[in-house]
Amino acid sequence: MIRWPAAGLDKPRDINELTHSTDVLPTLLDMCGLEKPSGARFDGLSLKPLIDEKVDKLPDRKIVIQYRNFERPGVVLWEKWRLVHDKELYDMAADPGQKDNVIEKHPDVARALREHYAQWREEMAPLQEAVNYVSIGVAAEPETFLCSANWIGSYADSWGNGLHRAKNGYWDLQVEKSGTYEIDLYGWPKGSDVSLSAKFPAPPSFREIAGRPVARAKLKIGEQEFTAKTADGDTHVSFKVPLKKDARPRLQSWFSDAEGKDLGGAYFVYVRYVSEGERSE
Repeated sequence: MIRWPAAGLDKPRDINELTHSTDVLPTLLDMCGLEKPSGARFDGLSLKPLIDEKVDKLPDRKIVIQYRNFERPGVVLWEKWRLVHDKELYDMAADPGQKDNVIEKHPDVARALREHYAQWREEMAPLQEAVNYVSIGVAAEPETFLCSANWIGSYADSWGNGLHRAKNGYWDLQVEKSGTYEIDLYGWPKGSDVSLSAKFPAPPSFREIAGRPVARAKLKIGEQEFTAKTADGDTHVSFKVPLKKDARPRLQSWFSDAEGKDLGGAYFVYVRYVSEGERSE
């Protein structure tokens, strides 16, 4: 879905082509008239010719959607076909609800999608070990938001994850500027103003999630460790940390109750560059 009246995209219509999230960046670069960064390689395509109605079809393409790791096969998309976990094949044109598995009726389609997935997996496997660094101290982003949905080593991106406690993971950072950084650990989104120990005011259709009885917080970033006590009503815990340019520290946090019981990590972390120098206040 795209809406951009100033660019003339204000007339409702459907484009029935196979697109993917990887198409967003090359499309925006193209539509904004920006040059592709030198050496950049995109998996996606610019959709501008399609949006401008200069073409009515994209090049033939097969797309893989893989959830986190290779524990089970992902989903392969090709035109109207969807191969799901290597076991189910659906014709989306005839069956958008994916209720009728037609894999026995179209073995040739299933074979083509399996071959593509095997090739894609071979190419992607080495990237499983690659480290994805998050830059901090960048002028264009005064505050860097780190979310538990992007944890390494664990996963918490939904209400259900919050219900099953003691989850924790970490982020790998790239420091772009030497100085003091303020790091805020939140249990709930910053704008909600909900305290660490309070229950989150979930909509009626969601299960209620109680707050964690947080009494202490711990932050580890690289080899540095910091701890602090919390008080009733606190929405977050703040630490000021000295970091050097080009350092690549790992950031992880912990909350615990008054007895020292682990309550899991901060689901929402905000990092801001606050001053030059390398001494914390």
